[in-house]
Amino acid sequence: MIDYNSLDDATKERLRKQINDCAQSLGGKNYFLQLLEAIRAEHNHPLITKDLSFRFNHGIVKWKKVIFKDKVQLLIKLLKNIS
Repeated sequence: MIDYNSLDDATKERLRKQINDCAQSLGGKNYFLQLLEAIRAEHNHPLITKDLSFRFNHGIVKWKKVIFKDKVQLLIKLLKNIS
């Protein structure tokens, strides 16, 4: 993870806009936050599901590329080591 406070103002604004755009594509900030909570509550990481989709109370997120468990674990480990 990156220390948000160490970023310059332009980068913070770009990240804020990107997150808001993602939230709007899901129907708003509330739905986006509910999606994040649903992902965190899952026992197995949603990226490694066999049907390439993740269902939550307000919709379904689908993707086309298979992601294997060892790759997801490696990504999580790398993200933890950045901080």
